[in-house]
Amino acid sequence: MNTLNEDFDKRAFFESDDLVFMFKDVKIYQKDQTRYWEWDRDVDLLMQYIHPIAGSSEAFIQNQVFDIYHDKCYRALHKSIMAALSVDESQTLEAIKEHISQAFSDTDKFIQKMSASKLRIIAENSELIVYMQKNGDLEWHFKKKLSDNTKIIFAEVQNILTLTRVLLRNTNRKYKQLLNTNLATALTNSTYINNLEHSLKHLKEIEETIRERATSHARFEIMYFTIYLTFFILSFSILLYSTYDEIAVLHSLTIGLVSGTVGALVSIIQRNDTIVVDLLSSRTRLLTEALSRLLLGMIFGILVTLLIKSEIISLLQVNNNYALCIFGIIAGFSERFVPDYLEKISNQNNSDIN
Repeated sequence: MNTLNEDFDKRAFFESDDLVFMFKDVKIYQKDQTRYWEWDRDVDLLMQYIHPIAGSSEAFIQNQVFDIYHDKCYRALHKSIMAALSVDESQTLEAIKEHISQAFSDTDKFIQKMSASKLRIIAENSELIVYMQKNGDLEWHFKKKLSDNTKIIFAEVQNILTLTRVLLRNTNRKYKQLLNTNLATALTNSTYINNLEHSLKHLKEIEETIRERATSHARFEIMYFTIYLTFFILSFSILLYSTYDEIAVLHSLTIGLVSGTVGALVSIIQRNDTIVVDLLSSRTRLLTEALSRLLLGMIFGILVTLLIKSEIISLLQVNNNYALCIFGIIAGFSERFVPDYLEKISNQNNSDIN
């Protein structure tokens, strides 16, 4: 038998459950960070070349790669060992060396890539280590089997991370880092029995914060789309007003359209904090909602203009465009202004008929 460290026989330290690799006549045992190799004499020739390369990779993984990536690196290394052991031994010695070198080439590049990963430890306890990537995402490495408390908190943290990815797709990196740091703190504090209830309460507060921020962001997008669409409508209306300056009726309708749009914009801005939004709405749906509110204001503005110009309602007698504009803004701002007058007209006509 041969071992990675010939000066100290570690076989007594390992058990069958510690076996992490076995291929042909080669076995590798691992407990914590200690690894032990053994192989039969039949593969001595190959192991003279495989063992130094693999041992060097193992040392690099243990010293230069974050614990969270150890499993990935060791799996890649084991595949390379299998490929190297599959060489045709009837080839020349130089061909065998070249085959072994090629077998470890991609693995070495992968291990180097893992060592270059930008991670930093933001929380740690006896059960796990929580890392943060450069973009604010979380990674974790489990040192041992999780306690019941930690399992409960870990499940909640994963649910909140999923909620964050869905609701805060476009959030900035600093806020994401702050949020995930709080999640990591709640997760690592869960190992203490007395802190389980506190950790769950903390996570609930984080979830509420996420929902509030998502709601605020959705309302902001509605207001943004509303302002953008209002600018477009006003530009179109000015062009229409100046192009057909000889048509008086079109001028009045244009005034009603513009004033109704402005009234709707003012209404949306004023009620922005109370607008009910669906947190799962896409940007297209938010844009459609903003457009529908403006269309409603435009229609009411035009309707009140028609009511005034037709003199159907005696209470709305105006003789200038300024007054017409004011009534148009009121109609666009108040969703009940025009419907109430239309209902009043309907009731009056029914009374006359009776």
